[in-house]
Amino acid sequence: MYTTPVGRRRARTNELLGGEFRPAVEVPTAPFPPASHTMYDEQRLKEGLFYADQTLRNATQRASPLVSHCMTMYKTCLKAALENDGKDEQERQDLLETIHVFLEEIRGNREFRLPCDKVNTAVVDRLAMLRRYGLAIRYRLWTDMVYDGLHISKEESDPAWFERLPRWTQYWDQTRYFIAREASTWRGYLSSPPENVEEKEIQTTLAIYRACNYMGLNFDDTMNTIDEHGDPKSIFYMSAWDMLEDVKWSELRETMYKDLGDLPAVMPAHMHAVIPALQHTIASVADKYADMLDLAAIKREHIKCGYDLWNLDKNCCKAEWREKIKAIKRTGAYKESVEAEAREVEREAVARVTNMAQGHLFEPKRHGKALKVLANLIHQSGSKRCDIRKAIAEGKGQAPVDPAIYLDYYPIVMDTGGLDGFLEV
Repeated sequence: MYTTPVGRRRARTNELLGGEFRPAVEVPTAPFPPASHTMYDEQRLKEGLFYADQTLRNATQRASPLVSHCMTMYKTCLKAALENDGKDEQERQDLLETIHVFLEEIRGNREFRLPCDKVNTAVVDRLAMLRRYGLAIRYRLWTDMVYDGLHISKEESDPAWFERLPRWTQYWDQTRYFIAREASTWRGYLSSPPENVEEKEIQTTLAIYRACNYMGLNFDDTMNTIDEHGDPKSIFYMSAWDMLEDVKWSELRETMYKDLGDLPAVMPAHMHAVIPALQHTIASVADKYADMLDLAAIKREHIKCGYDLWNLDKNCCKAEWREKIKAIKRTGAYKESVEAEAREVEREAVARVTNMAQGHLFEPKRHGKALKVLANLIHQSGSKRCDIRKAIAEGKGQAPVDPAIYLDYYPIVMDTGGLDGFLEV
């Protein structure tokens, strides 16, 4: 296990690369992995660092949030190796082996590199923003408090932030219009054998499909989200508390499950700190309202999230819950009661993140496991992703990345319990 202390800032990339650093961004080529992790020397590590740095700084062909996240982990491990982290040779070999796994995945899978010309990066950005808009609507009751407690910017935790963006509503109105116009042609394109369809006839739908494949998002879910965005009465606009109150518990359970899995796919590099905070917020909500959400139905031993999210055994009758809500409303102190319950979730979520930071050590194998999770998200993207309802029922599915890895980019400020600013990794 590594002994890098919490809060340590790594050397800047230009310092480690020296004369090989290039301020101007090029379209990089991934280096070829050697036959074994034991063959990595300083030059090979620098080649990898150059590639990761150029990929992350490329503003023309921007990496998706998921690819950016993987590259950040790869870059962090390379810096650790160049700075000779680790107290013995075994630890160094563990680190080099993790770097080797990253490079083999990058070389072997086009999705882990910069998007090809057919992927519209503007669509990638917009889809990620739409997903984050939904997260803001769902969890704002709790995230405002949690982010304050952890000293994280809560700008994007407010749905109004998205709604104030130029042409936000018009963009999605136009997107829905073109999707509807292309619907029958798109079905022909997907038929077997496919009909002879020109790409310009399905331009919008195809762009979304390719963006979902590149991002690691489920295409069908994304199309449903775009459609629901146009209906103010849809479940898209319901907060998690609204779903609890209206006894839409199965819908909320499914939504939370999807949210946990998609967080790395929609959070850009400058928002890495939000991921562990939001993961633990969702976990705290799940724990507090486990009896209603029936999370015990999820096979506990098969999903490990870095916290015991599913180990829940309570029972609650929907009629009893409705009576509880009615009783609170009769007292005239409904708002105060909701805020008090939200405070309980906030205290639990902040405690989870800060406790996670206590004694945190940099572990390269944790990054290797995270890579496998993220790679699986990409490989099962588009319409190929497993049915989420079946996954929940069978106790299977994709667990989110261990939140502890994010502390390697955002060290906890131990005197305040807050998350430090974004590190140049």
